[in-house]
Order: sequence, then structure tokens, then C-alpha cells
Amino acid sequence: MANAAAEDDPALDNARRTYEETKQQREAFSDEQTQAEIEQQDIAALDADAETRLKAAYRRASQLCHPDRVSAEHKAQAEQLFKELGQAYKKKDLPTVERILAQLQRGIFTAASDTLSDTAALHARIAELRENLAALRAEIATLQDDDTYTLLRGFADEAAYQTYLAEQCAILAGELEQLYTLLRSLTEAADDPGNAADAVDNEFFF
Repeated sequence: MANAAAEDDPALDNARRTYEETKQQREAFSDEQTQAEIEQQDIAALDADAETRLKAAYRRASQLCHPDRVSAEHKAQAEQLFKELGQAYKKKDLPTVERILAQLQRGIFTAASDTLSDTAALHARIAELRENLAALRAEIATLQDDDTYTLLRGFADEAAYQTYLAEQCAILAGELEQLYTLLRSLTEAADDPGNAADAVDNEFFF
């Protein structure tokens, strides 16, 4: 009788429920804490030089593979690469971020010039490249105003500072040359290659 009365006791039932809920919450918190510790272990420790390279490479790569800035045929691939880039940046995985940037700078989202036979499509592609070049010029022109430059000025290691600048110059120069090469090949196939090429050269060489 005593056991039956205990089982029907509302206060005892409430205590049991409270205990079970507290136990489940404690276990859930422990699982979340363990997962957070695992994720934290995956985040690489970077020095100031590597941190700066990571930010610069991520910023440039995210511009090149943003799904809203590629053609419809490449959108799915861009979305996947953009996601991969974000995950690598979150983990401070500098090698992966720089690998993705190098891949993008080889023009994986650039249609071959021989597929752009339509004059309107050629001129549209030329306009797109001109816009990209203008953005590149603006990025170089405003370098001294952004946080990357501020961090560079604080470098104690002059050699690291020079190495970083050399690497960034090589990246920008390589991409710029690639854009000019493609742009010239496109303008040569257009109706007025001479005027278009001259206009581009006069506007963007510096």
C-alpha cells in the first residue's frame, strides 16, 4: 500500500520529472561543450603574418566565387566553392584558402572565348571584365585605408612584411595579366576590336 501511495504522489512525480529533465539538460550541455572543444581544436593557430594573408586571400577569393557574380551555368559550382571557402576561413585553414584563391585565379568560372560567338555576348563579357578590372584598381588604391595595411604597419619582422607584399603583388599581377589576355582575345573577335582594346588599355593600365 505504501509503494502504491508513493507512486500516486503528485509531488514525487514532479520531483522525478524535474530530475530527468535536469539530467537530460546536463547531458545535452556536456555534448555541446565536447563538440565545441573539438571544433576549437580544428582551428589553426596563426601568427600575424599568416593571419593577414588569410584575410587578404579570403577577401579576394570570396569576390571571385560569390554566386551572385558568376554566370548561371557556374552558379552551383560557385555556391559549393563559396561554402568550402567559408569553412576553411572559419577554421583559419590558410593553405586551403590560398589553394581556392589560386584555383579561382586560373579562371575556372571564365567561359572560353571561342564559345562566345555572339557579338552581344562578347561585349557583355568585355563589360564584365572591365568592371572586374575597375574593382581591382579600386582595391589597390584603397589598400592604405584598410585594416590589412594597418596590421602590416605593425609588423616587427620587416622580412615578413616584404614577403607578404611580394606575394600579394604577384597574385594581383597574375590575375591582372590573365584578365588583359582574355580581354584582348575577346575584343579581337568583336566588331570593333581596335577601338575597344584602345579604350581598355588607356583606362586600365597604370
